[in-house]
Amino acid sequence: MNNEETDLPIVPSWTSINVDGKKVDITLDAGGDGYKLLLPAANIIGYLHNDGSGNLDWDTDIKGEQGEQGEQGEQGISGTGGGGSGMISFYTGTDFTVDLVLDVPHVINPTTTLLNTNGSIFSSTANGRITYTSVGSKYYKIIVNFSSHVLASNKVIQYFIYKNGSTVLQSSVQHHNNQEYEVIMMTVIALLNQNDFIELYAKSTDGSYTMHFYNFNIILDPC
Repeated sequence: MNNEETDLPIVPSWTSINVDGKKVDITLDAGGDGYKLLLPAANIIGYLHNDGSGNLDWDTDIKGEQGEQGEQGEQGISGTGGGGSGMISFYTGTDFTVDLVLDVPHVINPTTTLLNTNGSIFSSTANGRITYTSVGSKYYKIIVNFSSHVLASNKVIQYFIYKNGSTVLQSSVQHHNNQEYEVIMMTVIALLNQNDFIELYAKSTDGSYTMHFYNFNIILDPC
């Protein structure tokens, strides 16, 4: 047998066959150098063709049905801001001092260094301040820790975590004894938008005196 289409056998007069006990309609098309057998209901395509050596070969292609598209998940509660942690830190071995006035909140702003896991997310535009610069909004755990003392006995200091210099996110009251350093940690979770910044403030509740800070950190961790 040669490669001419006219040398292929006469097309059988099938109209249906049984597939797994079910009657399936078929179509047999002639074209090229062979015939194509279509069984759409069974997802089967068969090819009867000349293999080039004078023989007829029969190939089949069994195609599975396309599955349904899954439902789209709900959008998360947080915005489109990026992840990554940021931190500003002060530690020089020399105390940083702040003169407090009765009932007047004072920003704690030693010379701080920005430590950042992603330079596009945080910046530090002023000492003692860390700014969220990423586009969008994201919830962050804000951790402030420091050690401090006053050179006077039995003084009471109130500390505040501020956002944008005006909004109080967290407050803590601490009792200070003469010349004894206290290690203090404050934690709060807050939603930060682009260019929001975080600072620590302190306020005297019983007079005017000088506060000493030995070390100081503000850390932002994504929730």
